[in-house]
Amino acid sequence: MKKLVSKIASFQQFIPHDFDASDHGTSSFPVSAVHRIGILDIRILNTDRHAGNLLVRKLDGAGQFGQMELIPIDHGLCLPESLEDPYFEWIHWPQASIPFSDDELEYIGNLDPVRDSEMLRSELPMIRDACLRVLSLCTIFLKEAASYGLCLAEIGEMMSREFRSGEEEPSELEVICIEARRLVAEEMLSPSHKQILMSSNLT
Repeated sequence: MKKLVSKIASFQQFIPHDFDASDHGTSSFPVSAVHRIGILDIRILNTDRHAGNLLVRKLDGAGQFGQMELIPIDHGLCLPESLEDPYFEWIHWPQASIPFSDDELEYIGNLDPVRDSEMLRSELPMIRDACLRVLSLCTIFLKEAASYGLCLAEIGEMMSREFRSGEEEPSELEVICIEARRLVAEEMLSPSHKQILMSSNLT
């Protein structure tokens, strides 16, 4: 009798395409498609959005000469447990510097990180809480930055680390989080906060 052995596997769906983003000039890529992928990558803190993970399909057969469809693939390196340095291939594309449309701003404004975290937890029970915190943090950052009029490229740059004098500097988002943690720690140690805790314990 054969012994059953459990294995971890994954299903891959083949996506028909003509080439990837590294094989074609980016000027023909639709602004809306670049924005759509950029919004996703920011929310999930994609650390591997290189050109090979962006498939391109020509839509000439549908009567739209010169039109391209962008298809993002391979999201194995997203939703890390802590803030990491993302890789956004699109960050220097001209489309990323074009302001969000009204429809895109409405979509971003309606994003609900709490609801989405609950959905992911129900669909993927094994997902770690730290990964969901990254999703919530990046979504909130996207919503705030977009509401202040920042474009996709500016938001992506604020999330990316810089190399200075051969050393990696924290991103602007990381600096904001470091400062927030410092303020929370100071608040926790403040006499007024201790008094509140003592009062709540007495009741």
